[in-house]
Amino acid sequence: MPPTKPRGHPWRENLETLTGAIVLALLFKAFLVEISRIPSPSMQPTLMGSDGIFDRILVDKLSYRFRAPERWEIAVFRHPLQRSRNMVKRVVGMPGEEIRIENGDLWVRRDAKSSWEIPRRPRAVQQEMWKAIDRKDPRLSSWRVRGETSDWELAGRDITARGSGRARFRPDDETVLNEYKHGYPDVIRPDSSWPVPAGAEGKDERAVGDLRITCEVRVESDCEEISAHVAEGPYVYRFVVPGPAAGEEAVPVIEVWMETELLSKGGEPIARAVADPLHLDGGDSFDLGAQNLDDRLTLEIDGEWVAELDIDPVADASSFVELVQEGAGARFADIQVHRDVHYLEQATLGRPTLIPEDHFYMMGDNTQGSADSREWTAATYEVPLEGGGTRVVRGNFYGLQNPSEGYDRSGKPTAFFRDEWGERHLLPADLPATHNASSTVPRTLIRGRALAVFWPLKPWNGVWRLAWLH
Repeated sequence: MPPTKPRGHPWRENLETLTGAIVLALLFKAFLVEISRIPSPSMQPTLMGSDGIFDRILVDKLSYRFRAPERWEIAVFRHPLQRSRNMVKRVVGMPGEEIRIENGDLWVRRDAKSSWEIPRRPRAVQQEMWKAIDRKDPRLSSWRVRGETSDWELAGRDITARGSGRARFRPDDETVLNEYKHGYPDVIRPDSSWPVPAGAEGKDERAVGDLRITCEVRVESDCEEISAHVAEGPYVYRFVVPGPAAGEEAVPVIEVWMETELLSKGGEPIARAVADPLHLDGGDSFDLGAQNLDDRLTLEIDGEWVAELDIDPVADASSFVELVQEGAGARFADIQVHRDVHYLEQATLGRPTLIPEDHFYMMGDNTQGSADSREWTAATYEVPLEGGGTRVVRGNFYGLQNPSEGYDRSGKPTAFFRDEWGERHLLPADLPATHNASSTVPRTLIRGRALAVFWPLKPWNGVWRLAWLH
């Protein structure tokens, strides 16, 4: 019998296994995937970071070693003026571009000779960024019948339409606004009196024209047509689907009308887009989607885009949404109105920003509560030295927090300032600073791409934060 190999001591085997596992975990964290906690509301509601919900996300640290970040991806990076601080924002501007904000939209151009364009989001990204306005189960319907409509029933987010008529979404509001709470999970906005963070009530609320309405429609045999109306300024965009009583050759259409002419039932539409013929029988159901997004109108039936129409920009974003039914009747179920992210100019005041090569422009999805590329400002001090000369100190200028006022040990007024590397400095209270915009992030500071949110999971409490990120 061959001699057996002596076994090692059990504690040594355990120690080797443990050491190997630690090394693998460190390598995995350093080069592949990391877990991060969202600490602020800057990306809400895409990523929650307040109101008792703090998302955990998986971060892909490998992809950006082989390629550059792409527009609309959610990136994790070090703050360019606070290197110890990790940030999570969406990439909206690319190297070499100029970028500006106008009427709530982002505009980019490649160079001074190019025309300004709105960058289009992939459909999966846009689905993530739409902000639901109505609650999932409102106590009362947000819809009201208009005109002589009398036999319509409104219950929560459902409407049973009997006879021709129309209903408007929240008709007491003069327009849809970019309210802070839109898109938040119902569990933290139980009703219309839900409190927003201190200082955010009414903050930078603007009229929003980029809207989307979705619902399930069931048509009766004598229904002639159903339509969704989305208004923007003086225009009404009609998204029309023919009913069973409309005839075999009836087609879905998108129409642009002046509101005054539509109300007077005279004239012709300004523009029109026609889809392929669609025939519905009595009792048929379909999913309807109609949207005005970034100067493009889209009609969607059962998840398929059947018609599109590009329109001119409209400075007046005052808006409303209506559902209209002509004929015997139809049922609208699970109606939801969404609004797009309405980008605020903040410190840019609408001025264009040139993005240097190998740098990126970052913004949060919650533009009312996000410190991002729009307002990052570097404060630079030239601190006099006792032996003569000066020392340059540079860091993130952040209101009254950095620098902050105080007193030194002798009681002399001073300023406390933390530089970009985290070092704390005592400065003379009257020492002037030079302020410069520092609005982009170099690629060297980008650590990875946010892949998915996986926590918290509290289904018994209405919290289910589990999704891929786009």
